[in-house]
Amino acid sequence: MIIEKMQDPNRRTGNDVEDDIEAAIQREAEAMAEEAVDPETGEILKSPEAEKAQAEIESLKGEMCDIIAGSVRFIRRLDAEIAALKAHIDDSKKILERLKRTQEKAEARAIYRMTRNQYKTITDGKTGLCVTLCKPRESVITEDSKIPAEFMRIKSITGLKNLPTEDVLKALGDGAKINLEPNKTAIAEAIHAGEAVPGARIELKASLRFSK
Repeated sequence: MIIEKMQDPNRRTGNDVEDDIEAAIQREAEAMAEEAVDPETGEILKSPEAEKAQAEIESLKGEMCDIIAGSVRFIRRLDAEIAALKAHIDDSKKILERLKRTQEKAEARAIYRMTRNQYKTITDGKTGLCVTLCKPRESVITEDSKIPAEFMRIKSITGLKNLPTEDVLKALGDGAKINLEPNKTAIAEAIHAGEAVPGARIELKASLRFSK
């Protein structure tokens, strides 16, 4: 009878059902305790009503165990899906880095050939894409692990947005992860001023501009 009151698949959630089962177990236990004890003598009685209540409690406990087991299966399935997704993300990052390196090498070869043959502009007859060799510009090349701390700056803080400078220490206290990157503007200024910056150098680097 209790189960019939609880079931409403159109509106109720799994949490609602769990709460109702727990409440029903408590009510049946209290009712059984009242019926199983003689109010005058305190003697423990055995009656059909008490046995029925006990049977209902055991049935409800069984349903609760089934619900918990279902939750555990769901959690384990999510574990597997999360692990698979992380592996996919890691593989995607590796592929992305490989594609970037391949693109950089292809661009370097194109720049070298255009420079060597003194081509300023080339137009692809098949696609109509126009490629222009831009004049070399200064580029700060860095090895991030070797850059001194004074030439690093905050890139982002995981879990926080638009964090003011004065809140950095507080963010650290809250367990936020600070992501750093080289301050290339400061590095360039230091190198131009004659200062050596470990892990950094300035190169003249040509680039390609595409138009159609």
